[in-house]
Amino acid sequence: MIIIPSNATLPNNPRLGWRNFVTSSNVDASSEADGFPAINLGNPATYLKWRASSAAAQTLVIDLATETEIDYIGIASHNLGSAGIAYELESSNDSSTWTSRASGAPTNDRVVFHEFALTPARYWRLSLSAGTAAPEIAVLYLGRVTILERRIYVGHTPITMGRKRQTSTGRSERGQFLGRIRLSETLESTIAMQNIDPDWYRDELDGLIEDEDLNPFFWAWRPSDFPEEAAFAWSMGDIVPVNQRSNGMMQFEARIQAIR
Repeated sequence: MIIIPSNATLPNNPRLGWRNFVTSSNVDASSEADGFPAINLGNPATYLKWRASSAAAQTLVIDLATETEIDYIGIASHNLGSAGIAYELESSNDSSTWTSRASGAPTNDRVVFHEFALTPARYWRLSLSAGTAAPEIAVLYLGRVTILERRIYVGHTPITMGRKRQTSTGRSERGQFLGRIRLSETLESTIAMQNIDPDWYRDELDGLIEDEDLNPFFWAWRPSDFPEEAAFAWSMGDIVPVNQRSNGMMQFEARIQAIR
């Protein structure tokens, strides 16, 4: 699920959420279950989770040490939808007076990628309502969203539909079909961009490319029309830009994979 503000520029241009200021040392939780500490939120591994100690309302507070401009929150590998938990993100510069910046009530456990007006603040608080189970989150990003220069039109597989499955088929000695089991499933797609301004690429995207072999990112290909088709993804190989035209315009292609 991606939510973008109604007054956002280029609402259907692809979004990347790769800049992230949440670390294992700057996030604090109102409670933690044994074995599921808040420091896990500073690690992008989707199997390392923070879990609260109860189903009561909870808060996560991030202290960025200095006033920092933020315009998106990303949440992945969570149970907010299935546990009926709503969220609200607030900002503050004194950790006392808080202003709401984003809120929502997920209806499923797919990624949450929520863009809002650019806001400078030192402290950020994610409040989670009481639910039917203790809230758990593996990935929490706060940062600056990157809006790609060009839309994606044809020849693109939305990543939520790019299912790659491994199955095993059971057969009897006489060849009868006994059933199948799914061994694994991932999502895959390709981001292909052409006619990219070279200065924009160097200023806005090269930082992602430099670290894309290690760091995953949030991705939405056409957020306004298809807000459910967002994912927490990573590259499947080096992303290498190519000069496309004599005026310096560039192109690149990235194969990406995501959690189900």
